[in-house]
Amino acid sequence: MMIKTKYFSSSISVSFASVFLFSALFAACCFTFLYLQPLQQDNGSDDRIHDIRLVNSPPSSNRRTKMDEKLAISPAPMLKVEDLVNPRSPEDEDGGGGLVEELIVKSNDPNLTKMEVENVNSTADPTKMVEDGNQGLTDHKQAVNSDAPKEADGHGEDVESTPASDKDLFTPPFNVSVGERIAWFKERVPRMKVFESTKRTRVFDQRIKEFFKGCKVRFFMTWISPSRLFGKREMFSLESVFKAHPKGCVVIVSKSMDSKRGRDLLKPLVEQGYKVLPVAPDLSLLFSDTRAGPWLEGLKAGQFDPGMIPITQNLSNLLRIVLLHKYGGIYLDADVLVLKDLSGLKNCVGIQTVDERARIWTSLNNAVMIFDQKHPLLLKLIEEFTTHFDGNAWGHNGPYMVSRVVMKVAFNDPAYDFNIMSPTAFYPVDWFRIPKYFRRPKNANETQWTYDEDYQLKQRSYAIHLWNHVSSRLRIEEQSLIGRIISDHCIICKDIYDINPTSTSS
Repeated sequence: MMIKTKYFSSSISVSFASVFLFSALFAACCFTFLYLQPLQQDNGSDDRIHDIRLVNSPPSSNRRTKMDEKLAISPAPMLKVEDLVNPRSPEDEDGGGGLVEELIVKSNDPNLTKMEVENVNSTADPTKMVEDGNQGLTDHKQAVNSDAPKEADGHGEDVESTPASDKDLFTPPFNVSVGERIAWFKERVPRMKVFESTKRTRVFDQRIKEFFKGCKVRFFMTWISPSRLFGKREMFSLESVFKAHPKGCVVIVSKSMDSKRGRDLLKPLVEQGYKVLPVAPDLSLLFSDTRAGPWLEGLKAGQFDPGMIPITQNLSNLLRIVLLHKYGGIYLDADVLVLKDLSGLKNCVGIQTVDERARIWTSLNNAVMIFDQKHPLLLKLIEEFTTHFDGNAWGHNGPYMVSRVVMKVAFNDPAYDFNIMSPTAFYPVDWFRIPKYFRRPKNANETQWTYDEDYQLKQRSYAIHLWNHVSSRLRIEEQSLIGRIISDHCIICKDIYDINPTSTSS
């Protein structure tokens, strides 16, 4: 009996040891799969780095893309109404393009009938700031077309001659009815030179087509603000384009930059052989063969509410889409630094934010857009803009619009063929983290972080969005990460650390 008991106890001990060993092995496997494997993918050097892979869209109802496997995008959630009305942060509408660079809007009123406007220099909550980005219509490369018709004034500035009235001309009054706002806007349309059609603007199409001959990579930027606001940081963004694409062609679509002052700003690049051309657009002609044409004429005729948001911002959102539809190429906001060659990307937009808990993307952004000429998604975006235009909701006609359209077509219509890039491709840094990138490291740990982050950006990202409405007020400190990035991707590299922060978001 004692022998049997001893044998029985030994059997129990062996069984427990086996179970414990099996459990330990199982836990180790789970840890390796769930933790170590993603780290290896993120830090690896092969083509499986998910941050810069193209993600083919749309997936069918019973099929998921590689990004779906990472973020469970099947399907993406619909944006809530409150998200469309009350902006969560500056990144919601960052590409801008209007004369509102001195404003911050607090939208505590849910029906948006009243807004409190503060100066950017105040201590207002940055999460309620307005759109930033490229406040203007910037065409890509080559500074001057000497054969272009010249206006009688000789300089072609669209709002330069009356700088004091810029804000009054484009910023609608608050606390007025829709009818009063329409009347206010209609009365000012003749003075808004952005709508003017002149000899110079009427050859917009010819100038662009001639300029793009022989160009392998076409870039568009927009700049609606005065040329005096096109500063050194915008130049660094432009230089980064040429650093990655020495043979590329950049058109800056802008009336203010298509002037002597604008050409003088771009002259250092032109003298080194880079192709950058500022071109004054003729919006009526440019929009004429799309649904944007009737929308523009209705806007100028006062047929609908232009909204409380300065119309230049919404024009910039529409202009970039129409430009890509008509000519094809790459659109960039003027606060985007290019880190590597974009020519291998095709028909894509980038994810801006992800719900990490739900593992789904929550919004896209339109600061970087790459599309072939007449791509069907662009037509869908123009249709959405003109059909559901809302000039009172921040981001509604920009990033939110892109998100809405992609949500509708990407998972329901296999006829659309485009790609969704993961956040680290174009938006590796959130708006609330960008200040850290401008600061000098304070200790050894921060210095090491600067080197590590710089390496990761070079490995994983095509570009970095600087969220201008936050970063324009920050000084680029020596040894900062942004200083390192600019130094590595500039051409003229003038006064990188000698740029005083401003209250504008040009």
